[in-house]
Amino acid sequence: MNNNKKIKVLHIMPTLSSGGAERLVLDLLSNFSSDLFETELLLFNGQGFFYKEALNKNIKITVLKKNFKFDLINFIRIYKKIKSFSPDIIHTHLGADIYGLLAGKLAGVKNIISTEHNVLLNNKKIYNFFKKIISKHFSKIIAVSSVIKKELIDNFALSSERVLVIYNGVDVDKFSDFHKIKKTDKIIIGSVGRLSYQKNYSLLLKALADLENDNFKCLIVGEGDLRARLEGEIKALKLDDKVELLGEINNIPEFLSQLDFFVLPSRWEGLGIVLLEAGLIGLPVLASATGGILDIISDNKTGKLFKNNDKVDLVNNLNYFLDDKNKEQLLVWANNLKELVKNNFSIKKITQQYEDLYLSLIKVYEDITG
Repeated sequence: MNNNKKIKVLHIMPTLSSGGAERLVLDLLSNFSSDLFETELLLFNGQGFFYKEALNKNIKITVLKKNFKFDLINFIRIYKKIKSFSPDIIHTHLGADIYGLLAGKLAGVKNIISTEHNVLLNNKKIYNFFKKIISKHFSKIIAVSSVIKKELIDNFALSSERVLVIYNGVDVDKFSDFHKIKKTDKIIIGSVGRLSYQKNYSLLLKALADLENDNFKCLIVGEGDLRARLEGEIKALKLDDKVELLGEINNIPEFLSQLDFFVLPSRWEGLGIVLLEAGLIGLPVLASATGGILDIISDNKTGKLFKNNDKVDLVNNLNYFLDDKNKEQLLVWANNLKELVKNNFSIKKITQQYEDLYLSLIKVYEDITG
């Protein structure tokens, strides 16, 4: 433990790619109290989409490069970085759990915690096998939703006290200047997410092809290994003039402000940070009834849920959202969601919860060591 007044916290994750977990870490590091904490970020597999933004926010970053599934040289570099920074707390994310815990223990760090950003289904079986072994050696594991906490307890045999739920947060102020902008008579449907199996955009495309109302345009933001396949499906379903894959974009609030409603068709979700962002813009939301989405969207209250991976149910709900006579109901749901996000998911509130956790860990350690 260092003798400085500030608590030193080292966050470790693979990259700052364009995902919800990376967005959260970037926002946390931008909001931690500089009077209480000295923070740094270690990326062990490259820079990523948010890297330049992190530099612009003066976040201290060390970037390594992992070349193999288990890269001993990279592991040694992680260990050396930990020794040189001498953190009071190591906080790992995503694929950094195994590397970060082992290197941290080897370096003598007493407080090592992890945030679990997605449901365990998202991981390979071999990865979950090793995670189960190491999970009992973390001081705390943070789950970003209640369903993730339940999975960790059930699958890793962890006590409820070891797993703490802290939701993802969003920068409320960042979205306050954006309001919905109507630029066309068409109804604009939107979604944001990786073009991956998890996000289930194939289901959305098939549902769009079956809609009664064809006065719509669907815009999807994100990149991924299924782009070519999705482009082929768009052509096969004759949706060329109806659906556009926009790739990655920097200004999510501006994109969301152009939409009439938001759809998230995921097979599974840890939480779904983009739902929080859509809520702040004031968008009605239609999402699959799965995972951490259920912590945000209450059916017929803060949005509408459809049965996970059920095309017929998705089509029926899309038709409901496209029907003009339901506009008032959609607005009620959108306003309820906006209030929920502002009151419970602001990044300032979430940052405070992480700060309280860090302080409690240090206090417990000091009490034990005298």
